[in-house]
Amino acid sequence: MNLLTSSKIKVFFPRHTLPCVKNFILLMTCILQSRTVCLYKCRDKASEGKRGKKINITSGYIRLIRFFKMKHIEDFIAGISSLMVSITELDMQYLIVDRTNWKRGAKNFNLLTIGNLMDSVFMPLYWIQLNRRGNSNTQDRKVLIEGLSNVIKKAGKTIKGSILLADREFIGQLWFEYLLSKDLSFVIRLREKMYFELQTCTGKKNFIKVIS
Repeated sequence: MNLLTSSKIKVFFPRHTLPCVKNFILLMTCILQSRTVCLYKCRDKASEGKRGKKINITSGYIRLIRFFKMKHIEDFIAGISSLMVSITELDMQYLIVDRTNWKRGAKNFNLLTIGNLMDSVFMPLYWIQLNRRGNSNTQDRKVLIEGLSNVIKKAGKTIKGSILLADREFIGQLWFEYLLSKDLSFVIRLREKMYFELQTCTGKKNFIKVIS
């Protein structure tokens, strides 16, 4: 974040104020320095003002909490995706799709995520909240691909020609045909005793199930 000024980062968040963006930069700095996402543990770093000048520790902690009370949070998340794509050197040869599901009390958090590797570390580039338990469906995955495509396009890049990597959840004939229509290759594990043979007939690609 230090490579960009807050005013330059603000371009990615047109619906949010400059103080909100500055709080975002502060939050990211605290997380990186503290190596934790626990705000209470980050508060010591938040109390370090510019040029090492100390500020009230409570005030710094309040700034971190205030950040999460912002409006238009979905727009801010989209801005984070665009920012990451723009400031990182990403090799779009491979894309990785995965899903994670956990609960906090009675509420389900089910995130469908797509990203790629940067220095052997997975970097999420776009994600959607499924608002339910269980696996994703073809429509969910299409929304994910289209969302990433729009983010990448704004940065002057494309996902065409990329290779999608995924596990056995992400299978299905309509899903495979959609990926091919987007000029995406894929390497996806299949379930046991389920095989697909790719055939080309008069220029059209079909998936035929083969039972072993």
